Amino acid sequence: EAAGGNPSKVFLWDVGTHKLLGPTIAARSFAFSPDGKVLATEGDDGKSIVLREILTHRPLRTPLLGLKARVRSIAFSADGQMIAAGGGENTVIVWNLADRRPEGKSLIGHRAAVNAVAFSPDRAMLASGSGDGSVIVWDLEHSQPIGSPLSVSEKPVFAVAFFPDGHTIASSSEERVVIWDLEKAAPIARELPRPENGKSGVAFSPDGTVLASIDQYHQVTLSEVETGRTLEDSIGEKATAVAFSPDGKQFASVGWNGVLAFWNGTTGEPNSAPQETKFRLFSAAFSPDGRKLAIGGRSEEH
Repeated sequence: EAAGGNPSKVFLWDVGTHKLLGPTIAARSFAFSPDGKVLATEGDDGKSIVLREILTHRPLRTPLLGLKARVRSIAFSADGQMIAAGGGENTVIVWNLADRRPEGKSLIGHRAAVNAVAFSPDRAMLASGSGDGSVIVWDLEHSQPIGSPLSVSEKPVFAVAFFPDGHTIASSSEERVVIWDLEKAAPIARELPRPENGKSGVAFSPDGTVLASIDQYHQVTLSEVETGRTLEDSIGEKATAVAFSPDGKQFASVGWNGVLAFWNGTTGEPNSAPQETKFRLFSAAFSPDGRKLAIGGRSEEH
């Protein structure tokens, strides 16, 4: 990473027209607000959160402060009233957007950087995944862990997500995907093995029945969550991340070759011609209305 600058960029993409919306944003982590009007990214210092208006890219008010190390993960609550961020200091901070102040105490419990955060649907809980291989579920009212950390793996956890029921979460590490019953603090049914050498690019369909993952050949595989059965495989090439549209009818993949592609969410067939950029792409997220896609990349010269 160049001194004094951030080579990572975020692009806003119009899904319908396949055109870029405004200039790129210098950032690594990002999240859409539930109403799709705001994009949250880390600030220029890497330790703050900036809320940007989607249409103009302009920052809204002052940054959210409190983290002491680089931001690694950002998430909005479902009602859009709270935002959480995890960082390199092994800590999570939750802000109330009404007064832009941290909500309760900092959430301290991990032994390594926090790579992923996710609110429960009722925003009563927050799940955080860490480089220490664990997931902690937090009671946000009291800023305390609920039970002991969920031991996922000896490898870093890089993604966590709540199911709509609010009592089930999925966690993903380099080794495997685990679906957890929070009431029992135990995995549900079987674990889903990660593809060999898989390190990123896991996404669940909106109804939680299909898992999209990236195999050792950097192609996308669609699997049935309940059984682990492969539905479709060998989709795309050189992929690094995937994201489902809110209606589940399609998913997007991005690759280190700079290609953005859209695929049928059921058959894995191409929905349109691939779009090329000049960046190595590594992350993707649809806006809640499915009309916009944010993709993160890095200049090839860095």
